Amino acid sequence: MSNAKFLDDLEEGKYGEYLFQRYLQKKGLDVKSAPEEEFPYYDIVSILYGKKHTYEVKTDRQIHKTGNLYIEFLNINRMALSGIFTSTADFYVYIDRESLIAYVFNRGYLLRFVFEGRYTTLKSKVDNENAMGWIVPIKEVLDKRPHLKTIDLNGIE
Repeated sequence: MSNAKFLDDLEEGKYGEYLFQRYLQKKGLDVKSAPEEEFPYYDIVSILYGKKHTYEVKTDRQIHKTGNLYIEFLNINRMALSGIFTSTADFYVYIDRESLIAYVFNRGYLLRFVFEGRYTTLKSKVDNENAMGWIVPIKEVLDKRPHLKTIDLNGIE
């Protein structure tokens, strides 16, 4: 993957995080980005009445085309668990970049759901094909326990 493509993907991810932070702020939560480190274990933290919640935000340009979520679980170069296995986030948020619809999932329930579901795995097409992930049809998880909320982020900016 070219360096330019990586930077484009990074910008897309930051934009999704920004939109979700703005959404949470408009709901009255105190919101902060994750600490700066190479591989943070979540992207956003929110606090309401002293209760802290953490979020991993994924901005995906393909959900509207494929109807699938890509849920990373392995760093191929390191042969180590990554993504949903190593995240400490309470919630996983997938944002469809085309429609600006966000799908919020309980991370623990989502992990159990995909792990038990025996979904197809695929190398990521970004980040030098360094990640392995599950391909999960979004329709199969929307009416299940991991899915908490669907949010329209249009007009949030």
